[in-house]
Amino acid sequence: MGNKIGRNDKCPCGSGKKYKKCCIGKISTVKIPRPTNAHPLSKFNINFLIDVFSSSFLFPNNHGKNIRLELLMRESLLHGKKDNGSANIIELIKVLNTYYAHHHFEDPPVNPFTKIITFFGGDYLILPGISEGGDFILSNILGAIFHTKNKLPNTFKSLVTQLSLLMLNISDKAIRDVGLERYLEADIVNNEISVFKKEEAIDYINAISIVEDDFLKLCEIYKIEKEIINLILLGIQEEDLTTVEESKNPVIGKPILKVNGGYKIISLGNFHIALLHAIIEMSISQNCLKELITIYTSIIWNNINVHLGYSDYIRLEKYKPIDNSGLDIYEEFYRIDRDKIVYVSMQYDDGSNYDITKPFGSQGKNKNASRIEKHIDQVIESLQTQFPDDKILSIQIFAGLGREYYRTYKKYDSVEVLAFPAYYFDLIMNTREYEALDFWYYSQAKKRFVEKTRFSSFTDEIDLYSMYKDLDNSFYMNDDAQPDMMWVQLGYAKKFIQKVYEDEDAHSISRRDDKGRVYKTPCIRIKGQENLYYSPADLGKRLTKVITGYKQPIWVESLDNLSKVPIESKGIYIEFLDAISYWIWQITEYLSIALENIDYQPITINFDFKEKLKFHEIEFKFDREEGIENDFEISVTGTTITIIIPHKILPYLYGEDNLGEQILVRKILEGFNMLSKNKINKGILTQDSINEIIENVVNIPHKKKIYLLNTNNNLLLDPRGTSSVRYIQEYNINKNLDKLIPKLIKHKIITNKTVDIEDKNNFIKKMSSKIFLPELINEIEKYDSHFLLEHFIRLNESLIYNRNRKILNTPTMIACFISKEKQIDDLNESFQDIDRTTLSIRCLIEHIAACPGNGNLLPSQEDIDNLLAKMDQIISWGMIGDQINYDLDDIKINVLKSGRIGTDKKLSEQVFKPFRLSKSSENVSDAINTYKNNYKDLPEDDGKEIFTKKTEEAFISEYGVNLTQLIQFSQVLSGICFFKDPSCSILYEDDLIYEIQKLLPELSKEKIITSLNHFSLSKRKHIMDLPDGMETYDVFPWRFNRRLSLNQKPLVKVFDTEKKENKYYVGPRQLIKSERFLLYLFYSGKLRTKPEGKLNKLIGKNLDKKGEAFTNEVHHYFNDTIQNSIIDKEVEINTKSQLKHSKDIGDIDVLVINKESKKIYLLECKNTEAAKNIKQLVEEVNNLFGSESKKGWIKKHNERYEWIIANKDLLGAKYNIDLKEFDVIPIILTSEQLATEFLKKEELPFKLVSFYNVKEKLFSAFED
Repeated sequence: MGNKIGRNDKCPCGSGKKYKKCCIGKISTVKIPRPTNAHPLSKFNINFLIDVFSSSFLFPNNHGKNIRLELLMRESLLHGKKDNGSANIIELIKVLNTYYAHHHFEDPPVNPFTKIITFFGGDYLILPGISEGGDFILSNILGAIFHTKNKLPNTFKSLVTQLSLLMLNISDKAIRDVGLERYLEADIVNNEISVFKKEEAIDYINAISIVEDDFLKLCEIYKIEKEIINLILLGIQEEDLTTVEESKNPVIGKPILKVNGGYKIISLGNFHIALLHAIIEMSISQNCLKELITIYTSIIWNNINVHLGYSDYIRLEKYKPIDNSGLDIYEEFYRIDRDKIVYVSMQYDDGSNYDITKPFGSQGKNKNASRIEKHIDQVIESLQTQFPDDKILSIQIFAGLGREYYRTYKKYDSVEVLAFPAYYFDLIMNTREYEALDFWYYSQAKKRFVEKTRFSSFTDEIDLYSMYKDLDNSFYMNDDAQPDMMWVQLGYAKKFIQKVYEDEDAHSISRRDDKGRVYKTPCIRIKGQENLYYSPADLGKRLTKVITGYKQPIWVESLDNLSKVPIESKGIYIEFLDAISYWIWQITEYLSIALENIDYQPITINFDFKEKLKFHEIEFKFDREEGIENDFEISVTGTTITIIIPHKILPYLYGEDNLGEQILVRKILEGFNMLSKNKINKGILTQDSINEIIENVVNIPHKKKIYLLNTNNNLLLDPRGTSSVRYIQEYNINKNLDKLIPKLIKHKIITNKTVDIEDKNNFIKKMSSKIFLPELINEIEKYDSHFLLEHFIRLNESLIYNRNRKILNTPTMIACFISKEKQIDDLNESFQDIDRTTLSIRCLIEHIAACPGNGNLLPSQEDIDNLLAKMDQIISWGMIGDQINYDLDDIKINVLKSGRIGTDKKLSEQVFKPFRLSKSSENVSDAINTYKNNYKDLPEDDGKEIFTKKTEEAFISEYGVNLTQLIQFSQVLSGICFFKDPSCSILYEDDLIYEIQKLLPELSKEKIITSLNHFSLSKRKHIMDLPDGMETYDVFPWRFNRRLSLNQKPLVKVFDTEKKENKYYVGPRQLIKSERFLLYLFYSGKLRTKPEGKLNKLIGKNLDKKGEAFTNEVHHYFNDTIQNSIIDKEVEINTKSQLKHSKDIGDIDVLVINKESKKIYLLECKNTEAAKNIKQLVEEVNNLFGSESKKGWIKKHNERYEWIIANKDLLGAKYNIDLKEFDVIPIILTSEQLATEFLKKEELPFKLVSFYNVKEKLFSAFED
């Protein structure tokens, strides 16, 4: 195996070409020992050999071994005994392992083992083998012939129809007969050729055998002229079976053999290649090859541009393309960013010199190759001339005909070139995760990588792209030195390719057209939903979904013309479509049994609304009228159920329950009953069975698909003005990491010989002050600060909405789709992206507010991504600096051989990662527990004071306005902004004061200005300059509870030099969030105030009450939850209590004596707030473990624990129980999980447990 020449390796002849594009087949490649006097297969019976090797194509373990199987079939036909001969399978396996253990040309397969070709009548299974894109080419050629207007001769179309139906039916039956399904991933156990076992022989032999009568019946059903099989029939006498050129093996193009009584499929792995070859051969004989290639390439080109349109590629305006007449090339020009143009071109094989005798008998080469290359040069030159300030990416795509095609791609100094075969480009687009800048970022990362490392010139682009995606949008593989040369593993993209096919599960599904005729339409699976699909042909035209898993496909469709529905009202149509489809999927287990007695014809459920305007403009009137079921209108025509939904259902859809959806499902089931009566003269569902479906499937808490929310109750959930979110891009993060060391050397922070960083604190300070901060300042200085402020505020608003929506959806996601554990993982991942991006955005807004740039450039999306990445870098290193500064852990920082700065990840992996996961678990629990609050109306103002007189006075003394006025100001201003511009309102000061006083006349102008000053960020000389009363802490972006943060000052004040007036940039959701944050800081005791002020003293008193409230909550919980236990609270141990001690050692907050388990739980209850940053984590550790001047919680509680251990008799006497045999378990019970539990796990003398854990696991939470 060591001397194996791969198909993609350099040819050993020295040409420099790929082996498979040069001497493949010209050099003998079967380097195996052969007996001198006889062929190793010559002792076996030829029919036995044909059966074994034909059926071997059907074994997944043989995926990728096509060359050997083709070789074995050819040599079997040459050397197998026609009379007698051995049929010993054991002997044959020995021959295979000795003489056919490997083949030089076999590469790891990247295709799924099975695929489908969609044609008349539906989907047909094929084995794609090792062909690169053969199924893609065949599918598009068939689509072009039969789904486009063209000038192809009818005789040609007839021949193609007949041959395709014949071959695809044969292939499909053979593959299904052995139980294989579409898009199967092959589990390749070893490199041996797998053959059938004795007990499997009949099934596999039957699968590759075609009985004459079955063949004739197939021809009769599909009106196929039986002679057409001759096009793919191997004539042993005529064919040159002695050829040693693997690419010209006759069994590839002629995969069927005539035998007594019928036919054998001798090369099933090449069926699609043989069909494709036969179609091209027929087009040549019918003189229509040119027309065929024209329509084939045009359909591919159209699909490419549709994909790019969905990816936000915008056609380039004001550019006149250079004439490409007479050249085999398609071209389009796109703008993907403010300063980036993508030139997309597609060349193709024009079929010149096609060898009609063998599929791979010729190599394609465009006779106009030099003219095309010159044309591309001219196009790029013209783009550079007309758009001198733009960067250009050239994506060159090639559409082949299945044969080898030799071509080169020219490199340019200032233009990046990416080259893809059309089938791989289509595959990338089909991930449905592609964004406009993805290829640009990929090209830039690749460009930087190849400056140091050369790839093999034969490395496939799809393998590189898959690697780039696997490595978080980079080519950073590990911490070792970047190699000079890298060989990418052949077939690296296999997992990427397999996942795309499995996720899409593209196949055709039956449906009816407008005239009631049944036809098949291609469909794609809706992501994350097992049996729900959509038809790409319907996108933008019709609202449809289809449910599989039944005997019949069930289509759901809105009757309304989508183009006539107002944009703001389309959401309700989509929700009903989703809900009806979802519930039909959910009740499959029950309904599928009932539908078994109805024929296979597709069923359609059409829905529409009665009194549409009431659905378009929903009034939140919540009185539920009785008898709503009678207001539905249901009718059945053929297999179509039409449901007209009354507006009276709307109050039933609003609320935490799903009663409205229960009613909807009942009416859907009623429709199925009506359809059944029409079809088989009886209903299929009794009232009892309908009730059972509702109770077992639908009537489940939080299981809800239609959200009617009165967002006036929570404006954070109001979608107005929001857009899709874009997170920090890993590409930009990786780019910064790769560029850091040269900057460190330039600024003399390290030398090129530095390995370990000794003075870590100084290193981080210098890096921040000399590199990060100056770079950020210089970058921001270039751009229009007003544009940046508005852009980032809008993005921040969308992220706030997105985060709150995910929390709202959490209970329904768990009820409808996934487990609680999976939702915890998903939420953890989502919140990391959202919170990381949100923090960087907020800090950028703060920076721009303090130090706006004077430039007038408008940033591109890449510029925005770079700014976010730079701020993320500042925050990340700031947090590392805090870890070092507060001696939280011994973090190592060193210069890696890879050219990056490395940091110890132990704290992240052992503390922060599990802590984040625990917080996600708490978030899920909170979302479930507070779900119903989303449907509660805000209480009406009863005129009562919300805050105490002392609170109001304390706030006035601190800020000049009371807390009520601050809250009123915030609420009124956010309301004004939602009506003006719900993502970023820009208000001049006089107008703002006027608007507020209209709604809040009791608030004086002076108070409004005071409130504005309290809530506003404004310009200062330098980002590090501190306004009066502020500390350095308030500037550092990685710190929590900063008074100069957007969370505490959500308005940005800018002086308009033209109007000579202040104007304010306001994101209304951030304003609401800041109002809530103010209340949180106040009630949690974290509001930073004047040390000796009234507010500071008031907060101290409130904290005592807060701790007492948590203790009471825990006490009530145990009283209500457990039995056969003694439960008490605030059990004192001091000089005067029944539990007498020589000194006052405090009290046991909650005492639980469990008689059943014989355990005494001592609960020290702490109403905690989890640390939000490193500094708070240090404070958390100090609270637990204490400091030089103060005892910690652990030490205090340990005193009580040791006293109870020694005095169980006194405790027993107090509660009249013998406690000698009882174990004592001390616990510090926190209101939420603390990171310290993970940080100091080994040092904790007893458990830290969160109350969330207790409510989920009860006593087992104390034992885990």
